[in-house]
Amino acid sequence: AGSARLSSGSEPAGSVRMSEPAGSARMSPAAANDVVVSQAIDVTAAKQAFMAKLIEESRETQSENSSLKSEVLQMQRFVDEAATARQAAEEAKAAMAAEVDLLPQQLDKKQQALVETQAEVEDSLQQLHEKHLSLTEAESKIEETKLKLEETKAELAATMGKQCTTIEAIAK
Repeated sequence: AGSARLSSGSEPAGSVRMSEPAGSARMSPAAANDVVVSQAIDVTAAKQAFMAKLIEESRETQSENSSLKSEVLQMQRFVDEAATARQAAEEAKAAMAAEVDLLPQQLDKKQQALVETQAEVEDSLQQLHEKHLSLTEAESKIEETKLKLEETKAELAATMGKQCTTIEAIAK
């Protein structure tokens, strides 16, 4: 029986060339057909094996791609979370900076209020001191008035005593 081989070099790709064994007569068409069919089956089986290998590699690649896609999505979530955290930190920093900027104004207002309160306290102390002086003066006047009243009382008693003596003298 003859053997067929795939072409190489000068023959078109995929063509089959028959080679005849040395010292044999030409192969019959049925035998040649059987060889060609056998070789076609071998080529088809090789193609199917190759396709199965490609399909398996494709599945592995899809699996790897799916895994990579999952990792990329997870990384994207981390990046998004980091961006959100950074944005929140920047907003907090800006808010704190605004508060810090307002501190001198608030301090000035509180200092001004303290100065005003201190002035009011000093005014109140001055008024209290003046009232104390007025009260002391009033107490002195009351004491003077009491003394005068006592003197007047003594004078009145003396005058009454004289009148009684005079009335008694007249009555006798």
